[in-house]
Amino acid sequence: LALFGSKDLIVSASINELPVRKLLCHPQSETYAFDGLNHIFQKAKKGIGPEEYWEIETTIEEEVIEKIDVWMKSILNNASAGDTRIIRP
Repeated sequence: LALFGSKDLIVSASINELPVRKLLCHPQSETYAFDGLNHIFQKAKKGIGPEEYWEIETTIEEEVIEKIDVWMKSILNNASAGDTRIIRP
């Protein structure tokens, strides 16, 4: 799972999402860009980068937590179903 924020000034979603998607060849790999979120997945107020991180009260937006949760559950459900494509350490 590779996540991006559209207002991330450190790792640009518009530049990096497609190349990352092409590199993640596992069938359960997924990329997603969150609209309006910065590098640490906060709703960017000004979109000026790290200078505003401390001004934003939210640590990480709930939608990001939900996306990770849904993806992880799908991986675990596939493992329970005997999917042999699961990535193992």
